[in-house]
Amino acid sequence: MHPWHLFFISTTCVLSAFDAAASPSLVDTESFVARVAADLPETIVTQHSQPRSLSAYMAAAGVPAVSVAVYRDGRLAWARAWGTRDSTLGGAVDTATLFQAASISKPVAALGAMVMSQSNTLPLDKDIADAVPGWRASVPITARKLLSHTAGMSVSGFPGYSAGQPIPNVSQVLAGERPANTLPITVQHPVGQGSRYSGGGYVLLQAWMAEISGQPFADWMKSSVLAPMEMDRSSFAYPKANDATLNIASAHRRGQPVPGRWHTYPELAAAGLWATPTDLGKVAAELQNSLAGRPTRLPVQGLARQMLASQAEGRGLGWVLETLEGEPVFGHLGLNEGFEALLAASANAQGPQHAVVVMTNGQGGTALAQSLLRAVARELGWAAYAPRKVQAHDVTVEQLQSLEGAYQGSGRTVAIEIVDGVAHLRDGGWQRAPLVPLSTARFAVANRRMDVVISAPKGGEPRELVIEREGSALRLQAAVVALPDGEGAAPLLRGNMNSGGAPQAFSLEGPQRWALTVPLTAGVAEFRIASAERERVNLGARFDRAALTVGRATELVPLGDSVRLTVTEAGRYKFTLTTSAQQRPQLEVQRLPD
Repeated sequence: MHPWHLFFISTTCVLSAFDAAASPSLVDTESFVARVAADLPETIVTQHSQPRSLSAYMAAAGVPAVSVAVYRDGRLAWARAWGTRDSTLGGAVDTATLFQAASISKPVAALGAMVMSQSNTLPLDKDIADAVPGWRASVPITARKLLSHTAGMSVSGFPGYSAGQPIPNVSQVLAGERPANTLPITVQHPVGQGSRYSGGGYVLLQAWMAEISGQPFADWMKSSVLAPMEMDRSSFAYPKANDATLNIASAHRRGQPVPGRWHTYPELAAAGLWATPTDLGKVAAELQNSLAGRPTRLPVQGLARQMLASQAEGRGLGWVLETLEGEPVFGHLGLNEGFEALLAASANAQGPQHAVVVMTNGQGGTALAQSLLRAVARELGWAAYAPRKVQAHDVTVEQLQSLEGAYQGSGRTVAIEIVDGVAHLRDGGWQRAPLVPLSTARFAVANRRMDVVISAPKGGEPRELVIEREGSALRLQAAVVALPDGEGAAPLLRGNMNSGGAPQAFSLEGPQRWALTVPLTAGVAEFRIASAERERVNLGARFDRAALTVGRATELVPLGDSVRLTVTEAGRYKFTLTTSAQQRPQLEVQRLPD
């Protein structure tokens, strides 16, 4: 039993009664919360699904605490927290306990940019030019492009700084100068041509806003955004980790506290906000009130209309935009070291408007938060996020294996893979999606809102795979895609790897044997391996623990489609990849002598 399991208790519930228009099943808040906590569903529920309680999920995932706030029509409906702040120090969480918001910091920082834009001190479409001392670009960069991730900026995310490490200032982060642990923040891709997620762009925005206001970013955001929004518990200023009396959750990895309790993120606009779900829910409510014509707290005309207007590829200003089950929604995920969170909200002008914020203090908390969101949506009757109910069909492993392989068409490649007797779709994301058979040919795709239909070969033609989603159909054909064998392009290492995500090519070392040496600092690095012609289908998905070998001072673990490398001793590391058509790829990582 995890030591924190002994502290698992339900804490004070902060709530307001649902309005009179609410259905009777929602009036009893305690019953509502109990139903949510009793069963956290997968994305697809079948006749074989078994209830999974919140406490069991937390114990299995090694997540010591979870806190949630639910809003309806711009007002808090209820908030609840479960678990303990620190698995070693103890201390029960409550709805006032602070968590790192991680990347949900971005839409909050975007609110600040919108406030500045209203006074025209930060025009959304003005070139940043030389407004930030020491940083320049050869092409025009605007706040709108930074906010929507369309500025082509480098450095997608930040690992933070553990206890005892020197903390760089923003100028050093922008320049990639020590003690910064990331590459320089530059224009790396064509500006305005699609969306490329960049925390680096938000660091540039942070520096720009500080220059305009003449104040530290955290101070200006407190007085101009957080205070007017009555986000009284929230702050971009970092607390003292050695003060155990503060009502703050500690970050956890595999159920154990991160050394020093948490990482520090000087990249405040990108990842540095401390908040509660109740406070973050006020951000969603502000936009929903703006949409519905209700009073708002910030003096920004047409706030929601501006922020929720699509800029490129499902990106608004600070927000991710989707349409689910016919309903427009907005939200954001957050993943820092040992803290994971989500915010999801309705973007419709007419009610009912829902918003849910879930914050956790454990690695792996995203999946738990998503399942908790589905449980809340199920009880609310919120179709956008409620689990899908289907009748599963019995299919043999032999039948599934006949479908395995790669499928290509329209410039896209996907793969069907059988893992532990279950078919999975791998379509370029970092995680495989399990398939639930609805017949021998049709499958519902877990974690995706689509079906896959795979036909039998006819008249010598290749087998066809059709992806059906939102009324559209994408047709692909079975194709043979070989692993690198020395004749094709070299495999590439992709991921943070202390390199800001720049791909690095292996070199051929022998028959079906590739090698790459990478300098690494201490910390956690997640990466994937893909061939150039299969950029969107990762070879890393084919690794299992038996295929991994690791040298001293490291730990190597397969993680969905990616691989996680924990390095405790900085140095030069050699990655050796052995490929074969007869077996899974073999990966070996060894630290080279100094």
